[in-house]
Amino acid sequence: MLVDKRGSRTRVLQFIESYVQRHHRPPTVREIQHACGFRSTRAVSYQLERLEAMGLISRQKNSRGILLRKPMEKDFAVPFFPAIPAGSPSPTQEPPEETMRLGPESFGISDPSACFAVRVRGSSMIGAGILDGDIALIEKKQPREGQIVAALIDGECTLKRLTLDPAQGYLLRSENPAFPDLRPARDLTIQGVLVGILRKVA
Repeated sequence: MLVDKRGSRTRVLQFIESYVQRHHRPPTVREIQHACGFRSTRAVSYQLERLEAMGLISRQKNSRGILLRKPMEKDFAVPFFPAIPAGSPSPTQEPPEETMRLGPESFGISDPSACFAVRVRGSSMIGAGILDGDIALIEKKQPREGQIVAALIDGECTLKRLTLDPAQGYLLRSENPAFPDLRPARDLTIQGVLVGILRKVA
């Protein structure tokens, strides 16, 4: 998984890949610095450390010791939003400034271009195993009753289970008895269906 607000890590990784293809050897840290526009080799070393921690490269103790690891097949970038409430709804978030790279085969995603990721805030979905701080992967597709969805309810966004009440129509159900179910007063728009949860284990 690669979360990269400014694109620096992606730029470094792409340069390493293209350099190896052209020269059949890895670049030096200083070559990466000049090609990617870093002010110092320390900044390059930081990005290399992050790429190594993500399993995308390994390093040996010599000037050309960067080794590419086999990338995930068909990996793709999805927009990454800072937060979606799993609690009380909140106003619609701003457009994403980050991206996250994932492998669609890991989640059975049929259309990577229809996906986005968002960090969960709140505890209303703990009964479904969704915790505060998790990253929810959402696919824009037609929902079914009982699925967990990202939704706009009366103009505010939230993550809840879509449920059909025969008497009152669709509602958004929490998975925590401390939080009430949500019924739209005006409108309900489903933004997408939850297809996966990513969690960093300490």
